Order: sequence, then structure tokens, then C-alpha cells
Amino acid sequence: MPLVLPFYTRPVKVILIRNANSNKDFDIALASTDPDAPAAVLIARYDSRWTIETAHQEPRPRCRRSPQPRPESRATDSPVRVLAQTITITWYALYGDPETDLTERRRQAPWYRQKTTISYNDMLTALRRELIRQDFWAQAHPTTTNTKLTQPQQPPISAAA
Repeated sequence: MPLVLPFYTRPVKVILIRNANSNKDFDIALASTDPDAPAAVLIARYDSRWTIETAHQEPRPRCRRSPQPRPESRATDSPVRVLAQTITITWYALYGDPETDLTERRRQAPWYRQKTTISYNDMLTALRRELIRQDFWAQAHPTTTNTKLTQPQQPPISAAA
């Protein structure tokens, strides 16, 4: 039975969810200001918003060593991150290979067998891989200019006999 608590003047329904194998009291807490909605409906709402919530978190720096923006610079920093995220998603929509990336992700992380869609992190990984590949080929030695190696060799006349 979900617990209903007041939120100032609005009641709030809190649903505590625990995995069957977990020894914790709960693994996730969901809160809603719709106390009349059944628990299954509220869980479905949160599930449908998951991609939106992760999209807001993805443009943030992931590395602990990366400098965190100062509070006064967050207003200008966030649009740049969202723009970079938009460019990444657009690149992936045009040039990405979701089936291959999904298969590779499942191979690398077998606990993602139920994974059916590509995440932003998968798109970013594919873009980074492509940028590294382009950088590698840009630094590679050009094709040899030695004409003996680049011109097709004619078989010797004795080989035809």
C-alpha cells in the first residue's frame, strides 16, 4: 500500500520499490502529487520519463577531475552542453549504426540483455570512436609515391607462355 504524505497543502503519494533479490529496505522511491493514481500508473509515468531525465543529466561532466562550473556560469554553460548533446544526437541519427552498437553493448555488458534502444552515452561513445578513427587516418602516412609500387605490374612475357 503506497504511503500518502502531505506536501504543504498537497498530498503526495510515495512508492518504495525493492528488487526481489535486494536486502535493502527499498531500491527506489517514487513520489507523486497524484494520490489517486494507482501505483502501476505512477510507475509507468516514471518509466516513460526516464529518457527525459537522463537527457538532462547526460550533458553534465562525467569525470570527477573535470572542472565543475561555478554557480554564476551555469546559466551560460548549460546551453552549450545541450547544443553539444543535440549535435551528437543529430550526428548519430545521420551516421550511427544502432543495431551494431546495441549488439556490442550487450556483448560488453551481459546484464543489458533487455536493452532495446541506444542511450545518449552509446551515441557519445560511437561519436568518440569515429573522431578517434578520423584523427588516426589524418595522421597516417599518405600512400606511397613510388611509381614502382603504385603502378600495376605487368606479368612477365615468359609467364604468359
